Amino acid sequence: MVETVAEYLEQVPVLKNVPLSPLTIRKIIGHFLYCFLIAWSGFYCFATFMPREIGILRIMSVICLMISTLGETLQIFALGRYPSITDVSINYSGALLGLFLAYFLKQKILTTNLGEQNAKSLSRFD
Repeated sequence: MVETVAEYLEQVPVLKNVPLSPLTIRKIIGHFLYCFLIAWSGFYCFATFMPREIGILRIMSVICLMISTLGETLQIFALGRYPSITDVSINYSGALLGLFLAYFLKQKILTTNLGEQNAKSLSRFD
């Protein structure tokens, strides 16, 4: 799968001069997906007991930024590894996408099942 993505990205004109090896693509996909899943699952865990959804988005975005930064900072102590601000930004972008998709999916489910008016009353943005 990684080789297929690498071949596809080689055809994109903007990325012609960017060296994207299969290892780099695998690293990007891995970083992005694990933070996406952390944010997605964290949103629904907090949504079960927190009264305000905006608070959930704020708390989870800070938690995901802290996890990304801590994970990269701990690489200082691993031999042959080094921290990278690029990895932190990839992690955080995956987390933000996971948060917002979880939020909008929840709103879509509420609107579909309860109707527009009842969904707004349950939205808890007061």
